[in-house]
Parts: sequence; C-alpha cells; structure tokens
Amino acid sequence: MKSIILAVLLIAAVGAGVYFLFFNKKKTEITGNEIQKELIVGKWKLDSFSHVKDPVKQFTGFATIVDSNFSNYVYHFQHDGKILRLFKGSVQKNSSSYEWTKGDHLLFKEENDSLGTKFSVFKLNKDSLVLQSLDSTTAFFTKMK
Repeated sequence: MKSIILAVLLIAAVGAGVYFLFFNKKKTEITGNEIQKELIVGKWKLDSFSHVKDPVKQFTGFATIVDSNFSNYVYHFQHDGKILRLFKGSVQKNSSSYEWTKGDHLLFKEENDSLGTKFSVFKLNKDSLVLQSLDSTTAFFTKMK
C-alpha cells in the first residue's frame, strides 16, 4: 500500500514539474510569428534581390535596386524611423523613413510619398533581413558589423 501511494505521489510530482517547465518556457520563448522590431536598427547591406517582373515598379522603396551599384549601398535604419542611404561610406541626401504597420509589415516612405511602399518581413534576426514587396519581389540584407 505504501509503495502505491509513493508511486502516485512520484508520478504527480513529475507531472507537475513537467507542466510548469513546459508552460514557463512557452511564455519566455519568441514564436516564429513574433518579430523583434528593434533588431532592424543598424546598418544593413543589400546583398541580392529577386524580382518577378520589373524591379522599377516593384521596389520603389529602395530606389537604388535598379542601379547597377546596388551592392555598394548601405541602409542605416535609425531608432527614430529615419533611413540613411550610404554609398561607399558617404551619405547621400535623402529623406527616407520607415514605420511598422499593425500587421508587422514595414512601410517605407520617400520624401514626397504620402502612401509609402509596404513590405512583408519574412526574416529579421541579428544578422539577416528578408523583405518582400506585394508583387513578390524579395530583397536579402545582411547586417554590417
């Protein structure tokens, strides 16, 4: 009889431990659907892009993609929502900005653009960023050290 009571108590203790361990871990982990928006701050280099049709119409938020020197540009995303476009270390005059929308999309705006261009964020971590336009053009960025 004592062994049955001990077995039941042992099973209950193990079950309770697994339950609390599992649920406490789930609360602290970041799921794949959540985006850590603060990771976008910093300097990003545009490595490559793939486009479906015409990149001029597809990626207006990044005007330099149609430039043959697109790999020489660096985009500096700042905390205040500004984007500095750097070309080989020099700052070009621009008034680009970004903001997060309710659906975790990035909205890029140029100086005289009131609507902006919306991009889906497929990947954002400490060293890579993948954005896709509404027409499935995809840009691949890596974070600069």
